[in-house]
Amino acid sequence: MEFIRGNICYILGNDGRPEKVKIVSKKGTEFFLQYIGKRGILLKDENDMYHSYEEAINSSKY
Repeated sequence: MEFIRGNICYILGNDGRPEKVKIVSKKGTEFFLQYIGKRGILLKDENDMYHSYEEAINSSKY
C-alpha cells in the first residue's frame, strides 16, 4: 500500500510508542507529517512510517 497525501499513518515516537500523523506533502522518499492532536510538522523517511497502529506496534522495540 502506498502512502498518499492526506492519509493518516503512524510513526514511532521518541518513547517508541506509535503516534498518529497525517501526510501533508512528499519530497522524494521523505514525507512531511503533521501530528494529530498536537502542534508540529516533521520530515520522515517512508521506511519510518506505518499504515496501521498494529503494524507500528509490531515493529516497535518498546
